[in-house]
Amino acid sequence: MSKCRSNLFLRSLFAIRLFLLFFGLLFLAVSAYAVTCDLCGENIRGQYRVYQTQRGQMNCCMACDLSSDHCALCRLPLASGVSRRIAGEIVCPQCARNASTCAECGCLIQNKYFTLSETNQTFCASCFSHLQRCARCNKPLSGEQKNLPPQKDGTRLCRQCLDSVAHCAGCGKTILSTFYRYELSELVFCPDCQARTGKCYSCGLPVGNEGLDLVDGRKICARCQDTAVVRQEQLERIWKWVKTYLSRSGFKVKHDIALQEVDRNRLRQLVQSPTGARELGAFELDNDTYTVYILYALPESLVYETLAHEYGHAWQAENCPRNQDLILCEGFAEWVASLVLKAMGYESVLERIEKRPDDYGEGYRKLKQMEQTRGRAYMLEFVRNNTRFE
Repeated sequence: MSKCRSNLFLRSLFAIRLFLLFFGLLFLAVSAYAVTCDLCGENIRGQYRVYQTQRGQMNCCMACDLSSDHCALCRLPLASGVSRRIAGEIVCPQCARNASTCAECGCLIQNKYFTLSETNQTFCASCFSHLQRCARCNKPLSGEQKNLPPQKDGTRLCRQCLDSVAHCAGCGKTILSTFYRYELSELVFCPDCQARTGKCYSCGLPVGNEGLDLVDGRKICARCQDTAVVRQEQLERIWKWVKTYLSRSGFKVKHDIALQEVDRNRLRQLVQSPTGARELGAFELDNDTYTVYILYALPESLVYETLAHEYGHAWQAENCPRNQDLILCEGFAEWVASLVLKAMGYESVLERIEKRPDDYGEGYRKLKQMEQTRGRAYMLEFVRNNTRFE
């Protein structure tokens, strides 16, 4: 009986050992596969969150996930004491290395952003879409460029465009795209002035907003108005200077030459231009009476040119055949005018004479070439004795 009891005891003890061994192994197995919170280090019981990081997977128990700060950029929960603040936002150390703030509003850029290569400034999408832009290149105006003064017409430009933009000589508007430029002039004009304001009778350029309509139908631009000869004493002074200068240059006219200032209607009666040229003056020989006519309110440079040109015709009347053809007759008068223009320094007007495509310009260029190749004395003798170019 006692032996039976001993065997039963041994068997029970063995069963208990097997049971403890089983549960010990089971505990070790469960412990090996338990999920640990990467913030608090405790085994996670129940639900938890998994975050993907550059270093791999991050597990966080719900308690830590709810109580910890999260990076505003990567959204990872942060352990106590490792976070940084940028523009009022909490950022992890890794994201802080490359974090940027908007150059306009100063906020931390968390999503889409834009960078200006010229200034290396970064903007959030919202600010970039609402930034004031250069009216010419459409680039945003930021920083000190926002404080640049606007143009007269209210247009705002960036620094680069401000240094290179042109303005219409007729109305002052900032020219952003299409413009018009005329030969022998550095001035530019906007499409509106080109199409709407008409052309100045004196210079042939668009009149612009500040043009003047004269009673004889001519339009005069503000540029020509600035130097217009409108006083009789001023006209007489220029006429005296022209006569004196050309007389001393070897072109003395023996006859007295009367000077009359006229409007365009009177000048049209005196001159029937065979070339359709814009007439500024005229010379008339009537029964041995010499008269020079000139339009009123011409700019000073054209007054010098016109008076010298008509004085040249007076010299021809005393020294040359009466039946000279148009090219020789007008070409010589332009050559005489060029002497005065050179003396006065009116290079732009002289350049226009040299490039005239009509008989006036052709005759001038032929006489100028003759003077350069064979001398002035030969050229003047040719003019005195010939009626046309060979």
